[in-house]
Amino acid sequence: MERHIIFLTIGYLHNTRLAKLAVHWFVFSYVVGQTFVLRMTISCKNRQLLVAAKRRKRLPNNNTLHNMKKLIIFDMDGVLLDSEKLYMEMNQVFFKKLGADISIAEHQTFVGISATKMWTYIKDKFNLSYSVYELKELEKELKHTTLKETNLVPTFGVIDFLEFLKQKGYILTIASSGLKKNIDLILQKLDIEKYFDFVVSGEQVVKGKPEPDIFLKVADHYDRLPNDCIVIEDSTNGVLAAKAANMFCIGYYNPNSGNQDLTKADIVIDSFKDQKLFDIIEN
Repeated sequence: MERHIIFLTIGYLHNTRLAKLAVHWFVFSYVVGQTFVLRMTISCKNRQLLVAAKRRKRLPNNNTLHNMKKLIIFDMDGVLLDSEKLYMEMNQVFFKKLGADISIAEHQTFVGISATKMWTYIKDKFNLSYSVYELKELEKELKHTTLKETNLVPTFGVIDFLEFLKQKGYILTIASSGLKKNIDLILQKLDIEKYFDFVVSGEQVVKGKPEPDIFLKVADHYDRLPNDCIVIEDSTNGVLAAKAANMFCIGYYNPNSGNQDLTKADIVIDSFKDQKLFDIIEN
């Protein structure tokens, strides 16, 4: 026997040039042994009609969105690994070799953004002869070599926190602006690959942080809504990306990440031993 519950919501958005009408139907069908969620959206904009339907897999626990285990999305650099100081020292030497005079304060504004965005800015500002692609490749090799030759240690308290989350059955993921091969190297050297179920790198999205694409890609992979996700970020750009994705954001204050503005985060911690961090996850 099949039972349907249909919700209808109509939202209006208005700007100076046009009014848009959005109509959403959410159909929850409960069938013996299976649960399907069909979301159909009809949007009217400039006389164009768009219809999208989505099929969800079976939901865990009580077959409701409310009771689904949260997705915990970690940034890598500055959160799992206190690496920003290492990268900053490395790049300061590299910038000087290129003839790019970049202060520490300006350098700190690059924390969390994509390599493409950073090198496009530097190339244009200092009229460098290298292409953005070449600059990215040079930095890529330099960073990979630096990571291989450096003794890497996980951020204080983060291993215990990861163990706690795994024991509670949470899904742990990584969304990092870094390169996939560097993420894999760090995970292997820190011996924390076993904790993470899914990884998205900066190469896998068109727009990097502070755009929300990288976090939305994680949510989409698990077919989850943004409010089923918790993001842990240490940078201004990362926090802005999480909030642009409409996700709950925990700002991790890391003094080695520079002068980062975490005020947009829902809560800010300075240690993975902070009890309020555990309370938030539990509640």
